[in-house]
Amino acid sequence: MFRKIFTVVAAATLFGLATAPAQAASGPPSGAPCSVGSTSTICFAAYGDHIWVKDTKADGHAAVGLWVYSSDLATGHYCANTSGAKGGWKDCNYNMRENVEIRFRSYSRAHANDNEHWVSGTASPLFYANTGG
Repeated sequence: MFRKIFTVVAAATLFGLATAPAQAASGPPSGAPCSVGSTSTICFAAYGDHIWVKDTKADGHAAVGLWVYSSDLATGHYCANTSGAKGGWKDCNYNMRENVEIRFRSYSRAHANDNEHWVSGTASPLFYANTGG
């Protein structure tokens, strides 16, 4: 099931769809749910609808946080952190639907603007959270 989600999210990313403004940030709020992988971490803060992404491995690859609404697996959203492992957190702010479940995980990819070079085996675990209301 998540493979289908990933394919749709990758296609949306390829065409530059469903992005959000991103900015450097100090990190997610304390207690935010996070999915931690070997090369990247993604966290979600329901208050304000923030997705936080951090590159945790100095390998030259970008860290990308992907998320979808559990009820709408066809529309993917992403937050890319191209600052590298020393660049800290990237905060992407969205206007999410209220009181619905989202699914999210982070990935690493070789080129931040080229979806054809996804790196395999570097996804963080799939995580579920509620957007609040």
